[in-house]
Parts: sequence; structure tokens; C-alpha cells
Amino acid sequence: MIYILSIFLFLFSLSNVSAQEISARYLGLTLEGGASAGYYWSNSAYNSNYGLAVNNTDVFSDNRDNIALSDLLLEMHSRKMGPMDAEIRFGIGNLKSIDILDGNANHALGSVYQTQAVSFGTGGVSSRTVDQKINLDDQFDVNLYYGQITVSPLENAYIEAGQLATNLGYEVSPTYANWNNALGLVWTKQPKYYPGARLKYEVQDANVYVEYNQNGIVDGRNAWAVGVYGTFEMVRYSASYFDTNNGRNVADLMIEADFPNVIAAINFDYHSMDTTPLGSSDRDAYAVAVYAIPHYQNYYLPLRVEYVKEGDSRIFGLDRAYTLTISPTIYMADNTFVRIEASYVSSANDVFQRMSDGLTSFTKWSMNAQVGYYF
Repeated sequence: MIYILSIFLFLFSLSNVSAQEISARYLGLTLEGGASAGYYWSNSAYNSNYGLAVNNTDVFSDNRDNIALSDLLLEMHSRKMGPMDAEIRFGIGNLKSIDILDGNANHALGSVYQTQAVSFGTGGVSSRTVDQKINLDDQFDVNLYYGQITVSPLENAYIEAGQLATNLGYEVSPTYANWNNALGLVWTKQPKYYPGARLKYEVQDANVYVEYNQNGIVDGRNAWAVGVYGTFEMVRYSASYFDTNNGRNVADLMIEADFPNVIAAINFDYHSMDTTPLGSSDRDAYAVAVYAIPHYQNYYLPLRVEYVKEGDSRIFGLDRAYTLTISPTIYMADNTFVRIEASYVSSANDVFQRMSDGLTSFTKWSMNAQVGYYF
């Protein structure tokens, strides 16, 4: 308990420190990042192996309620000055990446991925790459999440190479940078970080890019992506297509607009498998997340509603599902907040196990309270 109280006091103490004071430059490097800590509770555990039966064993999340340092990320980068200059950027730390299905802070997003033989229904066995989450109850590892070198051979043209952060989606893995504490259902099946090379060209307020990558999250090894993102008046947008070799492909659209006293956004994904999984009749899925963030002065009330429809493709393992998240937030300073959150998930498959009686369930409730700081 003393450890947790010290984390909270540390985060609050930073609220009076300006970003200019923290972003001290040494050898041309600028420091940015953030941290968050909180209490997390759910009434049910999530079975991440539902319908796959790896080794005929259900794999339920460790769903004990707990207090934890959920995010700690430090980013260092240099500055580009013009054509023929270079920039280095990397982010290190520990992201537990708490999502709405897990609802707890006992796991972290791992950088290691493994291929396993898994059964899809009763039709047979197929090879599939699975997202591996590492239990961190007794350890706190420091990971390199992204790190890249950017060169500018021509004006407005950039080549990025290394461990890249994806351009897909509305939410990002560090939860202090989102409107909700728990990451959404749509986020769970989007790529996050991966080795690759990206060519980007700036055209006024738009950025057009094409990339090759070796992504381990989206069921394949070699992949490519193409897209555009930017701003138009009060609208921020991105549209991307991510294609894996003999795996799962994602078309992603995100639009965000800032109105007086409310921020609104939508993130739509269409997933498609190159081949229909054995034992399934479907190979695609639709997923949409809608966000509304009304605010007044330093008080915010973020709302998130999601819907997924996939049939028996097993991309999400839910068939049909919807989620609802509400996250009242108070900003104590420009870069420090306190947020209380409640979320609900309803699935057509009984992918949850109630903690009270051990029976499977089609629904799940989660609650958390988090304090965060970013600079």
C-alpha cells in the first residue's frame, strides 16, 4: 500500500512541473511521455481461447482486483531541421495495455509472439499467430515499444525505419493518452508496434504513406500498409489498409471532430481473412467504435460505444458483441487527471467466467479508478 501511495503522490507532484522543465534537452534529445496508476476490478474473467481450444484448455485472464502502475512510457527524440537531416525517436517503459475484455492490470502487452496449432470449431487444425500477454504480477520489465530513425531525402518526404507504431485506429496503447482507461474492443484486433519501413510524403495538411512491415499480431509475418491521415479545418482523419501475407487484413477509417463543448469520433474497421478458417463459414468481421466526449472547463465525460459482428470467423471470438464505457474525468492541471470508469460487455458467446460462482457468462462488468500524468 505504501508503494501505491507513493506512485499517486509522485504523479500529483508532477502536475506543477511544466513540460518545458521536464523536456530538458541533452545532446539534442527531447524527453516526453507519461504514467498512470489505478485500481481495477471486474466481475468476470475472459477466456482468450474461446473456440480455439489450444491444447484443449481454456485460458482465462487473471481477474483479481488489484492496484497497479498501469502505464509508464518515456519517449526521446531528436528534431529534424530540413532535407537531408535525420531524426531518432524511441519509446521505452512498461504498458499493461488494460483492455475492456481483460478488465484488469495483471498482464502487459508483450513484444513476443508465437505460432500455435489451434482448432477452429470441429473442422480441423490450422496454424495461427496469437497475441501473447505476459503475466507481470511479480516483475516489471522495461520494453522497447517503438524505435525508429527518420531521414528526409527530399523536402516533405520522409523514410522511417525500425520498430514502428501503427497509423491505424483512434486509441493508442498508452492509456493515459486516451479518453478511457481501458482500451476498447476495436483496439484489441488492430496492429500496434512492429518492425518495418515506411515512406511518407506531406501534402499541406495531409500525410500519405506506404509501408512494408513484419507484423506478428495480425496472423502473419510479412505485411504492407498504405494510407492517408491529416486534418481538414476542425476534422482529424485517417484511412488505412493493412494487408498481411496469408493472414488477416484490416481496412481502417477514423474521423474526429471538435465541436463547442464536445469532441466526437468514430473508428470503423473491416477485417478479412485470406482463407476461411477450418470449421468456419465466415472469414470477415465488422467493428465500429463511437466516441462522444462532452466537457465543461476541466470536467469531461467520455462515452464509448462499440459493436462487433463476425459470425464464426473467430477473429474476435465473440460472434456479435457490444460494449459501453463511461469515464468521468477531472483535469487537476493541463497534464494531470483523475478518472473513474465503468464498462459493460455483452457477447453472443459465453466467453466470460463469473468470479462469484465459476459459471460461464455472456456479459462482463468492469470498474476502475486511475490517475494519470503526461508531458
